[in-house]
Amino acid sequence: MKNIWILLSAMILGGCYEMDTQPYDKVSAGSFWSTEEHALQGVLGVYADMKDANLFGLYNMFDNASDIGVGYDGQGLGDIINGNFTDRSGTIVNRWRRGFDGIQRANTVIRNVNEMEISEEVQSTVIGEAKFLRAYFYFHLLNLFGGVPIYDESIDLNQGF
Repeated sequence: MKNIWILLSAMILGGCYEMDTQPYDKVSAGSFWSTEEHALQGVLGVYADMKDANLFGLYNMFDNASDIGVGYDGQGLGDIINGNFTDRSGTIVNRWRRGFDGIQRANTVIRNVNEMEISEEVQSTVIGEAKFLRAYFYFHLLNLFGGVPIYDESIDLNQGF
């Protein structure tokens, strides 16, 4: 009976430590935006979005939907080529979604770099690049869809509305 109390006491008292909640396998937003290198990495993340196949990665494949490449469907544009696409087709929805994902990333960089205490030169360069990329994403979406909603600020989901 004495051993049970010792074991129970050890389990209860062993759980009385401050839990470390810092993620070690990825970067958290709370600790990321602090150095010039972080600002540059943030804007590089916006550039990386441009390689996505649903955004600019296969941009030349739009020729498949024209007289230049009719009949070739190497990248899943058959719904466009055949005229069977709707506003819910995967090709259309993914281009819309990925465009606004890039805009959200650019807005996040602009918001966070504005609040960083780094050199004015790096800050203005990174913010300028992020604003250009945001405009470029809007240009792409406007060419594909016509009028699109404009979001010029990012939403921080950790803050209340």
